Amino acid sequence: MNFLERDLEMVGIKVPSIDEIKSNLELFRAVVNSKSYRHGRSTISVSDIAEQFYCEYKLDLRYREGDIPTRDKDEGNRLHEKILSGEKVSLDYVIRKIRSGRLCIYFNFPVWAIFEDLALIGELDAIIFERGKARYIIELKTSRKGLRIFEDAIVQIQIYGLCIESMGFDCSELELSIVKIKRELLGEISAEELKRRIIADLLENKIEKLERAFNRMLRVHIENYDRKFVEEKLRFVKDYWLEIREPYPTNNPNKCKSCYYREFCPRE
Repeated sequence: MNFLERDLEMVGIKVPSIDEIKSNLELFRAVVNSKSYRHGRSTISVSDIAEQFYCEYKLDLRYREGDIPTRDKDEGNRLHEKILSGEKVSLDYVIRKIRSGRLCIYFNFPVWAIFEDLALIGELDAIIFERGKARYIIELKTSRKGLRIFEDAIVQIQIYGLCIESMGFDCSELELSIVKIKRELLGEISAEELKRRIIADLLENKIEKLERAFNRMLRVHIENYDRKFVEEKLRFVKDYWLEIREPYPTNNPNKCKSCYYREFCPRE
């Protein structure tokens, strides 16, 4: 243990060791091996839970009828990967860097958690650690139209907070940042420069400056991690995955108009 790691522990900042993380992961795998959820799933992805808060019927139909590829979806995935590309590093390396107390930024960061009967898995778009603490989780959303932040995105990033906490990291100063951009913005700035600007302005608390700089083509929504909120949302979705209840449809007809599964939906 170096001096900075010792200093972190002296001020009450808990950073899990690689052995603790691996032990946590082994426990997670043991739970996974003993569970079976709806659609034959052994784990539940955080992105699937987010989709339940958009329309649970749509999620259910995607599993039953198969994924329907679309140009819009493919473009969103391509831009997402372009902005958030990063070097792959080992878990051992990541933990050593975090425990050093240095500023650490990781992209496509794998997370997991056990919540009651649910085995959750996900991948953070980006996470920033500072002095051993989880400081920012960043979730990127791209859009052809508006920049409104919807409930499904908020639920998704809040559950990511739960995962990071469950893995043993200090979340006492954690902020959850949803960054939504219009896709045409990448015609005006490179993906690398956009990524650099988002991270720099987040760290310097210059969100308004960032939004003004891109002339209403980018919005940043920040929330504090709220475990009670997460628990409430997970208890709502749990019975669907345990096959205790059937899926609920959306009550927003505009979602139905643009849904790729309309022809299969019994609510239509």
